[in-house]
Amino acid sequence: MNIENKTVKTFKTPISVNSQQSVEQEFILPDYYGDISKILKCSLVPNYDNVSVSGDKISISGTCRLLLVYYGEDKKLYSYSNDIAYTKMMQCSGIEAGDCVSVNVKLLSENCRALGPKRIEVRGMVHLNALVYGVKAINIVSDITDNNIEIRSTSDYVFIPSCCVQRDFSLEENAELSIKGSTCEVIHTEDRLIISEMKSIDNKVYMKGELFVEVIYIDDEGDTGKRSFSLPVSEVVDAYEACEDDICCLTDVYTVVNTVIKDSVSNEKALSLTAKINFVLVAGKQCELSCISDLYSTGDGINTVFEEVEFRKEMKINEKTFTVNYETDVFEEDIAGIGDSFIENLQIITEKKENGFVLVVNANCNALLNLSEGMHSFITRKCNEEYVPEINENVENILITDAKILSVMAIRQADNKIKFTFDVCVKYHEAIKCKVKTLSKISPCEAESFAKEKGIVLYYAKKNESLWEIGKENRASQSFIRSINGIEEDILTEDRVLVFPEL
Repeated sequence: MNIENKTVKTFKTPISVNSQQSVEQEFILPDYYGDISKILKCSLVPNYDNVSVSGDKISISGTCRLLLVYYGEDKKLYSYSNDIAYTKMMQCSGIEAGDCVSVNVKLLSENCRALGPKRIEVRGMVHLNALVYGVKAINIVSDITDNNIEIRSTSDYVFIPSCCVQRDFSLEENAELSIKGSTCEVIHTEDRLIISEMKSIDNKVYMKGELFVEVIYIDDEGDTGKRSFSLPVSEVVDAYEACEDDICCLTDVYTVVNTVIKDSVSNEKALSLTAKINFVLVAGKQCELSCISDLYSTGDGINTVFEEVEFRKEMKINEKTFTVNYETDVFEEDIAGIGDSFIENLQIITEKKENGFVLVVNANCNALLNLSEGMHSFITRKCNEEYVPEINENVENILITDAKILSVMAIRQADNKIKFTFDVCVKYHEAIKCKVKTLSKISPCEAESFAKEKGIVLYYAKKNESLWEIGKENRASQSFIRSINGIEEDILTEDRVLVFPEL
């Protein structure tokens, strides 16, 4: 018996670990800041800086960036920002060396209050999700050469991964802002990464694209402005075992944008922008996989071990754009108009229901209100809306890889209401999986011998029985059944008696 083996790769079942981390701190504002009269906006923006693995433990460290905008007792507008550091240790059973970890950080709640003229207390709760990816190699029997063994094979097109790694890179940009006020603070940033080209060569992946960033800032007079940036991406990342002409894609893209405003040489304001992009890179090929799905011996007995192995049938990336409408009440009565509006803490959650998949959109809708006598107010409302995308019925799961706000508009309605309308672009993978029956082991049966003796056996076959099943039951090859019984078809078209040598 000549046995040929081959090794193929497939994805491990992802491991998801969730935890929560509280962040709280008291701040004392610098002496040159005015005493707090009215807080317009106080928000926390969470991110993570580093993730490390030791044994079965995942350590995540990061910061929550505090942004405080308030009116002072002198009726001037002030802004203040600072960072609150956190570290979280999470236990993950099943993680192995070589696995990559993707982290998603979301803000669950936040609260800010003034404890004194220049003293504030900030509390928040952060949700941490660590998703562990990996690739495993499995051994299968690909072919058997033996005159006494009948083989049935099946084939299917599946995605065979070469590698799955977590990587990151950083970008920087500097620009001047056309504001000459004494203070200026960024109140919102929105980013969108577009990779236009990816190519794998010699254990490396070359990426080209752009990172688009929009910054909204406010000065001490209450005037707001916007500045858009386009940062070119041209990166080479290590991807061990990535092969030439592999299909490459990014999943779990997580971008952290930090901004600092300083005085420039021209007496205007200069903005320094740094962006860190974390992602999981998957490389592989779509190819035909042929496996032995069944066999039997016409001679001596054999021992076999069959296993069902899960493969990803397709690496299909889709993009959907849809509009969300959300209406809310406001309680200020002297609204003169609406200034800038923007969306924060966008979260897209997938839910599978009876009629298909639903995308649940959670976000904070923000609007700067212009009040009478030159004053301002700020509102933040949490919206929860559903969107039903058109998804292939064969899809078992969809994995959100990126979600961005394309545009947002706030319109004042009657009865002290504001309607937020914003466009959301979602990128996701359609996880179409399949289970393939594979032969992992085969060996001769040493316990018994099946020597053939003289004589014949009559087998009463029924219509629609296959020669494979008949041969397997009587331990005869299909070619032997055809030749001795004068049969040409694979499936019997009528009842008939077949003749076999007695075993």
